[in-house]
Amino acid sequence: MKKILYLSFYFEPDVTAGSFRNTSLVKELAKQAEGKAEVFLLTTKPNRYSTFKTKSKGKVNAYGSIFLGMITSITIFLICIWSKQAIVNSPVMNFEVSQNGTAGMYIKYQMAAFLLIFAITMQIQFVSYLFEAVADLRGEPGKREVKSISY
Repeated sequence: MKKILYLSFYFEPDVTAGSFRNTSLVKELAKQAEGKAEVFLLTTKPNRYSTFKTKSKGKVNAYGSIFLGMITSITIFLICIWSKQAIVNSPVMNFEVSQNGTAGMYIKYQMAAFLLIFAITMQIQFVSYLFEAVADLRGEPGKREVKSISY
């Protein structure tokens, strides 16, 4: 039986948009893979961990930012540009101008550029999370202010 490992920075019981998307995705993945594969989830402690002190929150968020976020975005970036056959380098180096289909190579260039930009912006986001976590850890200004959501 195959095994699927899903890494997620946000997951239930955290109440963020990312946790809602990841939770429903993992549930559907487990339902689709039933009998064919096992789905394992690795995530961080949610932002709503009231028993943690500020320093502990900073430490958990810093490790999560580094090991789950930054490494993932660096991996995506390196896959994009690592070799001549990489998803970004291949179309640029060959400069193909036609392809069978309605859109031609335009879509291939657009998707490659999107993936590269996604990896770069994801890295920026997780570096900012790391800075907030370090501020929490040190008790400095700039720390993350988490407010309860009530309806």
